Amino acid sequence: MMKFNKPRVSIKTKIWFAILGTVVCVIATIWVLQTFYLEGYYLKKKQAEFSGVVNSVVQEVSEKGVGGSQDKLYSLASKYILCIDIADFTGRTVVTYEGLNYNCYIHQNEKNRLDFLKLAIQNDNNQITTTVDEGKNSEYFISATIVETSVGDIGNYFVTVSIALAPVQEASIAMREQLMYISIMLMLLATAIAFWLARSLTKNILKINIAARQVANGNLDVDVRVNSNDELGDLSDSFSNMTKEIARVNVLQKEIVANISHDIRTPLTMIKGYAEAIKDITGDDKVMREHQLDIIVDEANRLNTLVNDVMDLSLLQAGQSALNPTSFDITTKVSDILSRFELLENSKGLEFHLNAEEHFEVFADEVRIEQVLYNLINNAVNHIGEIKKITVSITREGDDSVKLEISDTGTGISESDLPLIWDRYYKPYKNTERKGMGTGLGLSIVKAILINHQSRFGVTSTLGVGSNFWFTLKIADLQQ
Repeated sequence: MMKFNKPRVSIKTKIWFAILGTVVCVIATIWVLQTFYLEGYYLKKKQAEFSGVVNSVVQEVSEKGVGGSQDKLYSLASKYILCIDIADFTGRTVVTYEGLNYNCYIHQNEKNRLDFLKLAIQNDNNQITTTVDEGKNSEYFISATIVETSVGDIGNYFVTVSIALAPVQEASIAMREQLMYISIMLMLLATAIAFWLARSLTKNILKINIAARQVANGNLDVDVRVNSNDELGDLSDSFSNMTKEIARVNVLQKEIVANISHDIRTPLTMIKGYAEAIKDITGDDKVMREHQLDIIVDEANRLNTLVNDVMDLSLLQAGQSALNPTSFDITTKVSDILSRFELLENSKGLEFHLNAEEHFEVFADEVRIEQVLYNLINNAVNHIGEIKKITVSITREGDDSVKLEISDTGTGISESDLPLIWDRYYKPYKNTERKGMGTGLGLSIVKAILINHQSRFGVTSTLGVGSNFWFTLKIADLQQ
């Protein structure tokens, strides 16, 4: 089955259609309302108003009589521009109230008035009739009613009320003509606004798009600046930060390759060299052969450790290394790890101290936490200064946590390097006398393990004084 590609529609065109479509819908709605509903709405509202006024006139005459209702009827006629005719039962006009400045339809001729009196006799109610004066092209609402009063001169009266209607059709035609011009003006204005808005938006998007293509082609020296305090401005800032971060990662990758190459080349060179020596020179010297084989084994172990560290870090950061939390005594665990460094106490004059308030049961992955402790203590050993003292402190923090601190008396870390030491392969002292930092994977592994444990961690350091790494673990009996 063939698939057809959808035609490409630019954002500028979409914005133009959206704004223009909205304006067209609004104009169409106004046209429909004005053409089909304006006249009916006006007549319905006017009829309801007229019906209420007629009821007021009838009630006034019924309750107060012709004489007593004079002021009220005059007020109603003036306020609503009415024509009120009250006739006796013989058809003779008794009183007239006109709020018009011309003769109303009732009084234009006697025939009109008598016709409505007959209508009142036939209907015997105040039914509203619509009448058109062809000569004046005018339209009226007229109500003729028989009213019985018991006040003053007792009797029945014919009460006829009329009101002229506004020429709605003529007004509607004039409004349609005006609306046509307004519609054209609105369409032109909407087109101009849509074009300006689309151009201002797409201009910034095109900048970012061009920059993205340059990045895709390998040019990371791109800095997109959009002077817009909105989402596009935020996007441009994020894009610029992204390119800087990619550039930094590229530099870091080059350093990684250089570091790994160096760390692999050294043991491989030694393994090859000693293997050749055994083959060509010391093969028959058992003591020398054993010594050289031990070196080969040690270097192979170094390679294995390097590969394992890379694998561990990759799995931890990918979330594919599941934790196996159990309860164990962290104080005993630290003491056991420190005992492994006893050889260094004797050979290099290092001092290891454990300060613990008590034995604490924590709930964590024992293997991984042991890896954290070993890396931090080994890091302190590698970076020790002239005063060769390393202290591990264990204290309770709050109600549910234990805080572990590994302090050394090394040369310290500069403040600018502190935020970066947790990055993979980062070596803050690669240009100083502080050697032996390996590939820089140790602290990255520590960070990944502690993040997976949802532990808090950090470091404080002062140049020339030393560093203090710390992290927290949850107390076991509160977690189970």
